[in-house]
Amino acid sequence: TPFPEAEPLLRFIKEHGGKNYIYSHSGAIVKRMLGIWGWESLFDGIIDGTVKLPRKPAPDGVNLLCSTFGLDKASTVIVGDRSIDTDAGKNAGIDGILFDPEKYYDNIEVTYKVDSLLDIEKILLS
Repeated sequence: TPFPEAEPLLRFIKEHGGKNYIYSHSGAIVKRMLGIWGWESLFDGIIDGTVKLPRKPAPDGVNLLCSTFGLDKASTVIVGDRSIDTDAGKNAGIDGILFDPEKYYDNIEVTYKVDSLLDIEKILLS
């Protein structure tokens, strides 16, 4: 199930002219779950496990996302709930936002760390 704050954050990003993308090692289930939740319109592109890439924290998937969808790395952030997510962004030259409500990753270096997904709104507006 999605984090409760995920949908409001995704809508906020879209309403403010931003775009949302998914990079996941999971396969067809990603698109199936978006359909179940009614979130298809909240995402502008997906690279999932059907595309065979080295696993995170390798930068390959992030780089593919950027090149496929024309993303400017200077104005792109990766949001993840594990250090390998933000490390993949870091390895591709993208700032990261680590969602860590349980404080599992207190000792990692990341551009931003949040306890609530809604805190990301403040980061994006700054």
